[in-house]
Amino acid sequence: MIKIRYANVEDLTTVERLAREIWPVTYKDLVPPDHLSYMLNLIYNNASLRDQMLNQQQTFLMVEQDGEPVAFAAFSQIEPG
Repeated sequence: MIKIRYANVEDLTTVERLAREIWPVTYKDLVPPDHLSYMLNLIYNNASLRDQMLNQQQTFLMVEQDGEPVAFAAFSQIEPG
């Protein structure tokens, strides 16, 4: 069974791990490996994720299949104008 839920601060380590597993496979033909590594290290390290969640109003969702995290999504609201 697939379940989608809001992530919490304790999930950020899992978000980081999933990003490092998913991004190289997903973007291998679009983003050069050195740039991909740079982006992951900049955006998906635990401190950055924590800042995004707690200070930048970024919302993270966790996707679980049979109780195991398999994916995530992130979004934020953009102010009109």
